[in-house]
Amino acid sequence: IRIEKADSLTYNGQEQIQKLNVYYDGVLLTEGTHYTLSGNENTNAGNYTLTITGKGTFQGERTIDYVINKVPLTVTVNNEEITYGDSVPAYSVTYSGFVNDETKDVLRGTLVFNCGYAQFSNAGNYDITATGYESDNYGITYIEGNVKVNKKVVGLDWSNLIFTYNGN
Repeated sequence: IRIEKADSLTYNGQEQIQKLNVYYDGVLLTEGTHYTLSGNENTNAGNYTLTITGKGTFQGERTIDYVINKVPLTVTVNNEEITYGDSVPAYSVTYSGFVNDETKDVLRGTLVFNCGYAQFSNAGNYDITATGYESDNYGITYIEGNVKVNKKVVGLDWSNLIFTYNGN
């Protein structure tokens, strides 16, 4: 018996079936007629075992392992621009890669931001990183963002000032 896996599977949020081609002496066998499958209906990413059980003249049992791969998910930290003296902005992210109308609610953990900017830090650029999410179905990649702190413009307004000489 020769068994070929017909598909490479990646998590899609729905039940998936690992398709097989099962051959005996070069002849393609038919599922249901020549054999049955069990362990072949899974949704989440992970490692699985599929059992092939022969029927009729094709007796015996064989197992094969297959994988439902994680789907890539990118979490990108949004850039911020502020002026010297401003308080630390509320950091945020954008997600790319969710499948089947899923949202961040399917992720475990808490999103944590790390940035070297504090109120009254010097003007310049500060990297913002994010971490904290985990998932069995998504391979998470974080892309850092940036806080650009602009110089504060200071000006004096001398208009509408009248001085009277008083001898001093």
